[in-house]
Order: sequence, then structure tokens, then C-alpha cells
Amino acid sequence: MEYKTPFIAKKLGVSPKAVVRIAQQLNLTIEKNKYGHFIFTQEDVDQMLEHHRFQIEKSQNSQSTQKASSNEVEELKTQVNTIVQNISSNDFEQLANQLNTITRRLDRMEEQMQDKANDVVTYQLLQHRREMEEMLERIQKLEAALTKEEPIYITPDSKPTYEREKKPKRRKMIFSIFGL
Repeated sequence: MEYKTPFIAKKLGVSPKAVVRIAQQLNLTIEKNKYGHFIFTQEDVDQMLEHHRFQIEKSQNSQSTQKASSNEVEELKTQVNTIVQNISSNDFEQLANQLNTITRRLDRMEEQMQDKANDVVTYQLLQHRREMEEMLERIQKLEAALTKEEPIYITPDSKPTYEREKKPKRRKMIFSIFGL
């Protein structure tokens, strides 16, 4: 069975342009019908669905790790508070060491989350740049085709522009009264 881009986009819950991008990422051979519409086979649709599900699971895992890291931070804070209440003044150095290790772990986790966010933004920027380059290439091809097919010639006007326009003749007052 053959499927068109809007149907697959609706099925995946993405835009039609995203469907084409996913197909390009998967290196699928996309056929076009006589109207220029992309046609996908059932195998292509299955591959794209699998890829899309994998991407969704991947994003959900990253969100769950962010939630887990915030939960870990809260747990660490409560552990620090309980430790502070239970220790004596002699164990203050141990507490300071533990606090330092906890802060280092937190810093590392924050750096990892920042790196992941930077990677996502970088990937999106690269995608946009690639799309813009493709559009620029298409525009240049169209311009080249227009210059080859339709040369522009400027022809002079047939009438000189300095001629005066003739004013309509005035009718005499008597003729206008009698309607002649």
C-alpha cells in the first residue's frame, strides 16, 4: 500500500517536513508520483514509526534522568540536614568533606545536563542551516533556469514622453444650453 506525506505526518504527530527529514535521516528511497508528491511504502512507514518511537523514548529517558537528578538533589539535602543535626563538633571536618563531595557531584550533574542541552541546540541549528542551504541552492537553480529560458530585453517606448496631451475642445456656451 502507498502512503503520502500528510497521512504519515498525522500518524506520527509531526509536520510533513519532519516526515521528509526523518526519511532522509533513515536513507529511505522516496518515490514521487506524477504530481510531485512523496510516496512511501508500508516498510518505510514501519521504519519511520520505529525511529520516531525510539526518539520519543530517548527524550523521555532524558527527562526522567533530569527528574531523577532533581530528586537526588532533594535527597542529598535531606541527608545533609539529618547529618548536621546528628553530628558533634568533632565530626565537623567529616561533614565538610562530605559536603564538598556532594557539591562536586551536583556540579558534574549540572554540567552534564548543560552539555545535553547544548548538544540538542547544536543539532537543531545544524538542521536549520542545512535546510537553509538547500533552499538557497534551489533558489540559485531557479535563477539560473530563469536566466537561461527568459532573457530580459528593454525596448524603448514607441511614443516620446515629451508630447503634450491634447485638451478636449470647449463647447460654446450656446451649444451646451441647447444640448447640441
